[in-house]
Amino acid sequence: MVWQGESASLADTVDFKSYNIEGQVANMKWCNEGKNVLVLTDQNHLYRSTDFGRNWTPLRNKLLQLASNELEFEHEQVPC
Repeated sequence: MVWQGESASLADTVDFKSYNIEGQVANMKWCNEGKNVLVLTDQNHLYRSTDFGRNWTPLRNKLLQLASNELEFEHEQVPC
């Protein structure tokens, strides 16, 4: 953050983005020096960010796809 004087508002100096998730955050895990983030909600939805939390991808479909095909599951991993 760069100080811009007393008249500067925080809204002008803080960059943020919102993303709707299913449920409330129950657990979070930071990986890869904080670049990757995993979020589990109280409704058992799992989300992953690979850019310090700027963008989020729901992992439910990926996990269901992997679980439905046991042969691919052994070779493909969901990275942290």
